[in-house]
Amino acid sequence: MIIATKSQTRWIVPEINEPPQELGVEDFVLAQLLLQRGILTRTEAEKFLDPNLADLADPLLLDGMAEATKRIKRAVAVGEKITIYGDYDVDGVTSATLLRQCLAELGAEAEVYLPERTTEGYGINKEAVERLAAQGTSLMISVDTGTTAVAEIALAKALGMDVIVVDHHHVPSTLPDALAVINPHRPGQAYPCSDLAAVGVTYRLACALVGDKANQWLDLVALGTVADVVPLVGENRTLTVFGLMALNQTANIGIRALVDVAGLADKKLEVYHIGFQLGPRLNAAGRIDHASVAYQLLNTADVAKAHALAKELNALNARRQEMTDNILKSACTLERQWANEKMIIVENEGWSVGVVGIVAGRLVEKYSKPAIVFEQQDDVLKGSARSVDGVHIVELLDEVAEWLVGYGGHAKAAGITVAKTNYDKFKRALLQVAHDKIDENCLSPSVNVALTLDVGLVTDRLLATVEQMAPFGFGNPTPVFGVEGVTLEKIDTFGFGSTLIKMMFKDTQGKATDVIGFDKDGELLLRLTRGQKYNVAFTMSINEFKGKRFRQQKLVDLQTAV
Repeated sequence: MIIATKSQTRWIVPEINEPPQELGVEDFVLAQLLLQRGILTRTEAEKFLDPNLADLADPLLLDGMAEATKRIKRAVAVGEKITIYGDYDVDGVTSATLLRQCLAELGAEAEVYLPERTTEGYGINKEAVERLAAQGTSLMISVDTGTTAVAEIALAKALGMDVIVVDHHHVPSTLPDALAVINPHRPGQAYPCSDLAAVGVTYRLACALVGDKANQWLDLVALGTVADVVPLVGENRTLTVFGLMALNQTANIGIRALVDVAGLADKKLEVYHIGFQLGPRLNAAGRIDHASVAYQLLNTADVAKAHALAKELNALNARRQEMTDNILKSACTLERQWANEKMIIVENEGWSVGVVGIVAGRLVEKYSKPAIVFEQQDDVLKGSARSVDGVHIVELLDEVAEWLVGYGGHAKAAGITVAKTNYDKFKRALLQVAHDKIDENCLSPSVNVALTLDVGLVTDRLLATVEQMAPFGFGNPTPVFGVEGVTLEKIDTFGFGSTLIKMMFKDTQGKATDVIGFDKDGELLLRLTRGQKYNVAFTMSINEFKGKRFRQQKLVDLQTAV
């Protein structure tokens, strides 16, 4: 992705550290990138640079796993009715799909229940529990939800159902009284990776149930892991590496149809394609229609049906994009409300709860503040929160929990429900918490620059070093490099409206490098002066054009050199 620049952006450059001898890496740049990720030994470096599924921990180290697998096998053996209770996003739908197919591998035909976002909201709801019990479900397995469903699981138990929770969300002080709660965030357990997506936890359950046969679903694991924006380090990195391999060779008819409709049939699928093309299309169903559209796509064996569903998701995503743009424009007109606050909290009766999370994320990008966007319903407001680095949004919500009907999520994202009668009190209380607890430094735009380099080091060898660190994503960001005090020698513009700018910079030794910048609003071109010296931050990647591959530097930030 080419990122537009902001002149006020701070560069955060870590100190250069002497690599410890036990790291065993001679390449200076590679050693620094590994050290910045907390990798200090040769063994850790080898596992990071050359991940292996054999290095995944024993799934039975997860609390509740042994009890869950025993109960599931008993249910399969005697033909009990099993219902998988999922969620409406990519992580939830891929988790439900994976578990249903895993149970089919064992000989069980489990049913899948996906809630409707607008009428049922996030998580397990009591009405659904009552219906499932009445229909004869004796074992309910929740995926990507359930950790906070104390009352709902108590009801399920009272109605004669055993419940197994397979989740990865924030763990409250009181867990539900389920037969097993499998959640890598539970404190005190021996499992080494706490940041698995729900589909990753579900995959580990499948590993405990069917062993290596679970690897047939690694394409689903890649989709859910990347789309849910969990840190791509440790086991998530391993699962993503092998998941991308599986995705590029997938036999899943629905995924192949979606890839085709998204115009990616001739592409090597990477993290970017999941995060910005496949994931949004799958998510669009649960946002503005029903997640069953995405679920049917991932589970169909009919090629014609798969293409019809993929086209439907494509159309839903286009609608979602239009709705998002309209709500964002409306929200931005309220800027005066938060101009002097450390957090953005906005609401409107006409906004769709299915896209408010995306709008919140856009507000965070635009204003560098945590944001919560609510849709007003009859007697409650339902919203989504997004946060900035260094601000744990759920911990802030913990401070005002007395005013909430419910909430849950991660450090960077959360879902929230507030009774209309308590909304003003909640808003005042949370803004006060934000004022008291959020560090001002977290609210200014910044760029994490991995290293500042001489222009002469911006070579194919440096790109090869960068590629060793892939796949990139949250927790393992694409390295940003900086060159300082370089002179702008040449400017070329490309594209409709001159939106692409190619800049050539030279250092005092006459060594040059090109950088491509995106200039959607014309702000960048106005700041450029030939002969002026700049500090330039950029990423490196391979660009493919007309069958040729070449190295490309993409602009992240540009500042006039002092």
